[in-house]
Amino acid sequence: IDNMPFPALVDEDSLCGAGPKPTARAGADRVVTEGEEVILDASATLNPAGGGLTYKWVRLGGPMIMLEGEDQERASFVAPRVDEPTDIDIQLSVSDGSQESFDDITITVRPVNDIPTASIEVVGELLAGETITLDGSGSEDLDGDTLTFAWAQTEGPGVVLEGATTAKPTFVVPALEEAT
Repeated sequence: IDNMPFPALVDEDSLCGAGPKPTARAGADRVVTEGEEVILDASATLNPAGGGLTYKWVRLGGPMIMLEGEDQERASFVAPRVDEPTDIDIQLSVSDGSQESFDDITITVRPVNDIPTASIEVVGELLAGETITLDGSGSEDLDGDTLTFAWAQTEGPGVVLEGATTAKPTFVVPALEEAT
């Protein structure tokens, strides 16, 4: 370059004696379960120039979260409820007052498989020879998973349970002997 007013070109890092730039380290990507407390830790961040650093954690994408301590070396949030594995992208920025460094981390939140709720209704009269229907169709799963059924008799006179893997199995009430 001819006719330049400066005696030399220098790289940006050496301007005004700024010294080496800090290196933000947000930690490794990881997988958590919904409802779990997630700790974000920037303690591995490097500051070769020495001195203090300022920190800022920011959610870049994914479901909304409430970051606690977003301006601290360690921040936290509670993983939100999700219906399927969902990524939350978070960026850490650190500054030594004159230079900034960034690092991103992805937290993958997995849903919890909630226990289904069983609901049983008995349809019919308990008279010898009558057919009784056990109705489990009111059972539900909060996650929307398909329910399967496995009915089993646990006590009483033996009966033949027809359709033991359906929502509505049936059996015939056996004749009972009277006590003498």
